[in-house]
Amino acid sequence: MKCIKKLSKAYLSSSKLRRKLVIWSIVLSTILVLSIGNLYVGRIISNTMHYEEKMATYDGYFTNVTQRQIDEVKDNDNVINSSLKTVLTKLADFDNRRFYLENADSEYMDRFNYKIEEGAYPNRENEIALTRSIIEGQDFNIGDYITLNLINKDKSVESKKFILTGIVKARGYDKNKNTGFISQEYIDNANPNELDSVIFVSVKKTFDKISLFNEIAKTSGIDKKNVRYRSGLQNSVEYILVVLLVVILSIITISNIFSYALIERVNTIGLLKAVGMTNKQLRRLFTKEGIYYYINGAFIGIVIGILFNSFSLNSQYKSYYEDKFTLVEYIKTYVSIAFRDNLYLSLLIITLLLEAVGVWLALKIPSKKIKKMSIVDSIHFIDKVKVKRNKMKKRKFNNPALKLAYVNLNNNRFKTVLSVLTISINVVLFLYFTHFFSYAFSDFMVTRGLVGDIQISGIDYDDMIYIDEIEGIERKNIEVRGIGKTPIDEIEIDQSYTEKNEQLQKYKDNNEDADINLYSYNDNMLECRYKYMKTPYTLEELKTMKNWCIVFDVFDEYDYDIGETFIINNQEIRVVGEISLYHYTKYITPPLLISKNFTNDAFNKNELGYSLVGLNIEKDRYDDVKNKIVEKFQYDEEVYTTYIDVELKKLYQNKANAFVMINSFIGMIAMISLCMLVNIMYTSIVNRKREFGMLRAIGMTKKQFNKYLVFEGNILISFITIISIPAGYFITKLSFDDFSSIPENSEFIFKFPYWCLIIIPIYYIIIRLIIKMSLKRMDKESVVDLIRWI
Repeated sequence: MKCIKKLSKAYLSSSKLRRKLVIWSIVLSTILVLSIGNLYVGRIISNTMHYEEKMATYDGYFTNVTQRQIDEVKDNDNVINSSLKTVLTKLADFDNRRFYLENADSEYMDRFNYKIEEGAYPNRENEIALTRSIIEGQDFNIGDYITLNLINKDKSVESKKFILTGIVKARGYDKNKNTGFISQEYIDNANPNELDSVIFVSVKKTFDKISLFNEIAKTSGIDKKNVRYRSGLQNSVEYILVVLLVVILSIITISNIFSYALIERVNTIGLLKAVGMTNKQLRRLFTKEGIYYYINGAFIGIVIGILFNSFSLNSQYKSYYEDKFTLVEYIKTYVSIAFRDNLYLSLLIITLLLEAVGVWLALKIPSKKIKKMSIVDSIHFIDKVKVKRNKMKKRKFNNPALKLAYVNLNNNRFKTVLSVLTISINVVLFLYFTHFFSYAFSDFMVTRGLVGDIQISGIDYDDMIYIDEIEGIERKNIEVRGIGKTPIDEIEIDQSYTEKNEQLQKYKDNNEDADINLYSYNDNMLECRYKYMKTPYTLEELKTMKNWCIVFDVFDEYDYDIGETFIINNQEIRVVGEISLYHYTKYITPPLLISKNFTNDAFNKNELGYSLVGLNIEKDRYDDVKNKIVEKFQYDEEVYTTYIDVELKKLYQNKANAFVMINSFIGMIAMISLCMLVNIMYTSIVNRKREFGMLRAIGMTKKQFNKYLVFEGNILISFITIISIPAGYFITKLSFDDFSSIPENSEFIFKFPYWCLIIIPIYYIIIRLIIKMSLKRMDKESVVDLIRWI
């Protein structure tokens, strides 16, 4: 036992360079695998946070439910527990801070982490509890009267006086969340048409929660459009393939480096066998060495990986959650989810297992080969391969150095293929990540979705009058929306959509007209959106034509041909094309873009709303216009505003974070590949000392040696170039085609990142440096020493 321990220490100390190479290969591999895993864990946690913001730790919820439906949901055998929230549809306003009033049971308050900091929850109709953010800066105490303005859907306002009974700490997912809590008595006395009841549920564990929720909804008589549930991540094949490619690359590298470390000691192992050491004892010797490498490499890798991933955590916070959390709150929430769902533990176990498999394979492959060798073969072992006789016509080489290089690479095909494959994978991944970064974080990614410097949605007619009075606006891009009526016989739905066809049949049975979402553009907006339209008519023709419509049909869900007609509000309009933009509709009818004359003829102004207004601002007036828009709409929860300077700032922040992340990622891949290349090239040269000694003995000069090895490097680089450029082009084009298939991204043009091919000359320079270093070392040895080398 002591003998094995001493031998293991002796081997580890005999080759410090090899030891460092193996350990740092494991370190880099561990960091890489941990980083890849952390990216996936980050997606899981972000997905979890997205749903927990809406439904806390519940599995889902049902909206617009009646008391009968609530009771049936609670009695359902698949429901473990539930809680109820009832929201007043009137918007409350206090000091320009707008929020909704709701009543919720204690289970809901606990799950959503609302805590009563002062006072108590309201019990009477005239009592209220408010989150601290609503009364911040105001001198209110428990028991004081507070007057709220309640805004009805028709924009009329009524005042209501409440007694403040409690101050609530806002939930962690939104530090500026404004919410008011009212009593059950208030809900009982309110108009049922002004209430929206929501029941949150936790259900039994199942692999198909979608079907389970739909079944609960069906048995309780709840419309499917009122069902909400958690959904998992959707992984693209491309993402999975890239991840697997990186993991395989790192494991192969460790295995290869470790294998060479064992093979070069075959002679010593033969001597150990000769003095009585058994194969079992040899395996223990290798295992001890492997454990040393594994523990050191994995430990250092995990520590560095955690530090590296903490940077990505900070980047995610600044990119997506800065407006909802403080950094400390975000980290606490993120980490608590990770530990609660055992995500970090699973990631750590998987990382350690993958690295253990890499080290185990590195031990297993050469150990099998050594085990089959006799003592004599082991002592006289030279790492060489059988010369493969080529049955094809012999190639003619005028240059002896080139012929030697070709023969050596041909006789060491496995090492040659491994070298070429490793570097080619690295080049392909480098091309993929840099190309992805070039378009995914371009300025156009922000401006493509905007129809102006400031974009506003959800405003009404009076709000538009306010905007018209603002000076400094060059151009308004306006989208108006309304709801029309269409006869059932005008509706056509593809037969594969069985659910919508069932709804259509119900309308037919009841002889009812169907609601339909209608949108209309002014000429400026029509110019912005025309590029997404599939129509035989020109832009100028659409501006002057009357009573036409274009179907919003991104997913080919509806079946209408150009020339067909719709009857909308008893007027006939003609289909002139499709538009590849998404508009949500809760109706079975397709949303339509209609000519602007139709909205003027078939609606009055009170029936229309401005779903989207884009403002192009004069350059020197942007700040003034922005300030006026902020002042008007910052507390209106029904209005959503987007400012181009804010969006570009977010983009640049994300771009800087992504640049560091992606380049760190690429750097780790490159370093692993470099370790592989150094190991293969250096070992290949060193293991041919006897061959080099013989060549020097028959008169080969140092210059000819250099030429011979340079030709080997040239051949390797040629193969790498031939493989990596087409493969890199394929994977970048595949990724881009998937990205540009989204209508909003159709304007992007594929440009292969030719500048990235500089990585190939860099690897060539590295190969030349390895050759130079190896020759310099062999120059110090005599011909006799080289020939006698074992």
